[in-house]
Amino acid sequence: MFAPIRTRPLSREPSTLSPMRLCITPVSRRTTVGLFMLTAATLWGNAAQAQTTFPDAPNLSFQTSAVRRCADIGDWYTTGGLGDTDTGTCGPAFGGGAGTVNAPGFHSFFVNVSQSDLDDAGGSIQLTILDAESSGLDPGNGIIDESFDDPDPTEFALIGPNGATIDSRIFDGEPNGTNYDFPPITVPGVYTIQSRTGDFYINGPAFNSFERNNDDNSFVIQAPVGSLLIGELNGSFQQDTGGNIDIDLFFLVGPGSEDLFLRNFDLDNGGDVTYTGPPGNPIPGTTSGNEVWNGGGDLNNGGDPITLNPANTDEAGRWDIDLTNYTTNNQTVLEVEVDGQDTPLIDTPPLQAGNFTITPDTTLSTVVGTEVCHPFTVTNNFFTTDIVNLTLSGTDPNYTVELRQGDGTTPLTDIDGDGAVDTGILQVNETADFTLCVTPQPGAPPQDNTLVSGTSFMDVRVRQQAIADGIPGVDPNPDIQSVEKITLIPQIGLAKAISTPTPVAGQPGFFDFDLTYVVANTGINRLTNVQITDDLQAVLIDNPSNNGADSYTVQGIAVTEFTGNPADAPTANTAYNGDTDQNLFANTPNAFEAGNSATVVLSVRVDLSSDGNLDTENIATATGSGPDGTTVSDLSQNGSDVDPDDNGDPTDNNVPTPINLNPDAGLVLIKRITNIFRQGIPISVPGIASFNDQAGDTNDTQLSDAFAAAGVVNEPAGIVELPDGFELQPNDEVEYTLFFWNNSAAVVSQVQICDELEPPSVLNTAADFGLAAVGPLATPVFGNAGAAVQGQSPGAPLAGFCISAPGTFPFGPPGPAGGLGVGAGGGVTAGAFTVPANQFGAIRFRVRIP
Repeated sequence: MFAPIRTRPLSREPSTLSPMRLCITPVSRRTTVGLFMLTAATLWGNAAQAQTTFPDAPNLSFQTSAVRRCADIGDWYTTGGLGDTDTGTCGPAFGGGAGTVNAPGFHSFFVNVSQSDLDDAGGSIQLTILDAESSGLDPGNGIIDESFDDPDPTEFALIGPNGATIDSRIFDGEPNGTNYDFPPITVPGVYTIQSRTGDFYINGPAFNSFERNNDDNSFVIQAPVGSLLIGELNGSFQQDTGGNIDIDLFFLVGPGSEDLFLRNFDLDNGGDVTYTGPPGNPIPGTTSGNEVWNGGGDLNNGGDPITLNPANTDEAGRWDIDLTNYTTNNQTVLEVEVDGQDTPLIDTPPLQAGNFTITPDTTLSTVVGTEVCHPFTVTNNFFTTDIVNLTLSGTDPNYTVELRQGDGTTPLTDIDGDGAVDTGILQVNETADFTLCVTPQPGAPPQDNTLVSGTSFMDVRVRQQAIADGIPGVDPNPDIQSVEKITLIPQIGLAKAISTPTPVAGQPGFFDFDLTYVVANTGINRLTNVQITDDLQAVLIDNPSNNGADSYTVQGIAVTEFTGNPADAPTANTAYNGDTDQNLFANTPNAFEAGNSATVVLSVRVDLSSDGNLDTENIATATGSGPDGTTVSDLSQNGSDVDPDDNGDPTDNNVPTPINLNPDAGLVLIKRITNIFRQGIPISVPGIASFNDQAGDTNDTQLSDAFAAAGVVNEPAGIVELPDGFELQPNDEVEYTLFFWNNSAAVVSQVQICDELEPPSVLNTAADFGLAAVGPLATPVFGNAGAAVQGQSPGAPLAGFCISAPGTFPFGPPGPAGGLGVGAGGGVTAGAFTVPANQFGAIRFRVRIP
């Protein structure tokens, strides 16, 4: 077990370092390839730089050698060659190992491009090779017959994350200092730059002659964005300072790793190696001898194994290789394997890490109380394993959300112990499936926007290490990738009302009532396939628990109003019979945008000849399809308002519509002036507080007698007209009370009241509408009527139960600016009510006199 993460800065001040040049120089007939140069200024990096170069120092260059340079340095690049550098015969070709013929001798460099790197660069990053051509200079290696003015060709290739070649270019004879731009990178991932030099490799064995100068090629990789991770996979270096130096190199180890294999080749025992992991405990390493690997190895084998605990995430992050007392004129290869895979070496402390994507944004629909799961994937584009920590934001409080595995059932847990659920360990290039499962609760708004955001464990860890080491300019905030998950609750509302039944002339026992349906899109998203279904057969005939009708017939059906685009308007299903065909709309697209509504009137005739009674109730159903095909539905609410409690959820308003017909039922309706207000204060009016019998009208007398029998005197109070000599003044307000009483032994249902006010009266909508609840005869106690009593604007369409329908409510000139009311005229509607036998109720409202 390692100790906690170290907080000491990296060892060795840069100012104490001598330059280390990495280049190709033959030593004991050995040659190394892919070389680079380090100077002291590069070892700390430059966090504020506007671009990234690799190597990072002005004098640091990679070099690619020609075919006649037999590496003879081990299995990282070639199995030991059989040839002679003096004669130009190398035996097995570079890059393929023993027995491989003409295998390409590529040198490889990785470039990690994350989405945040692309965002910082405006959406694309263009990699540039500086000084891409072969130099043509004599490297001084003693190879015979070389022509200094005829350099070998050099080839560069950009390989995508999927292994496919994006672009390649051969340089052959271009002037010194030629640069080359690869095509812009627009997709995150780990990219590879490959380089090779030599006529034999590029043009084939026919060009394997001594006419070309088999020289070395030096170059620099550059990117126009700071802190980009660029490293080396295959290469070697040499220092020619004339003394001993100390250098640091870095590599990254992902979570869940088990085995490290750290190698150095051909150090000639000229240096000391120490490995330091994130926990901070230095681990001594072994050094290699001449033409062998370390750890007592030979030309192809050897190294230092380190065993890690895959369950200990503290061991993951940035590791350092400290090479101290590195002797001059010493060519060396360093190689790192993590769980058997080559891992890049980086020449400056990395300031960021990780590379992942989360996709896609999704929009799904559901209904209150029903879970819907949004799928998404997380892809690890990085060159190490990683863990992506996931957090949620923006969720409405009335939505329940949970992150789960792709099966939609297994909740995610916190693998790395940082307090956030995560993906678990993702392998290199692994894409894993996950879900965000969302359940809207009662009261949920019609849309929820939840942001699923991810951060890389490796990114967080590497930034923490850089800050702990005192590297300036490190951004402590990890890069964040997010997807938006939109959950919609498409809503549909349905109201159903029945008109007052009337007898059919000349047909005793037959009764035209109209069933009026109002269907509305109460959500914020378009609905299609809107339909209303109503099973009249089950309600009127087949239900044995009700006093049903003998038979019924549909007299007509019509869509009387649609508030949306006429092209989307539903049409009435003239084949509707309430039994074998229960759809009120024909099968058309029936599209309702948010807020659109339609009104359907169904005329029904019932036969009550056998007993003259019908006592039942009915609920219809409305359905529609949301944006992603989710079916939404609502059961009808009695009346004309699909959402009478105005809470935005019509599904919790499902009161059945009563259908009660009794020829013996009766109803008394009386209207009285019950108060006069002047400047908001009631004034005295003779007789207004007492019962006033209206001559020739027995209704008020019957109700007064019924009140008296119940022990209530002077009711119904109020006057029919103002007394002689009493004059109203401008802005006086008149209070009207409508009393309704069931004077029979039968239930009266679907009571609907319409009062059409004539100008110049102005309805006062600022004053409360009062409603005395239907109940036993007593002095009415009024409360706020809410949606049960509604003011109607002048010119509004008359309800079907108004005496002057069809038409509009009376209108006249509006009241003075700033005055109360909705203008002259208008009216009041109420209902539908059910009034049990010998019970009454009352409605109260005010009008202003201009």
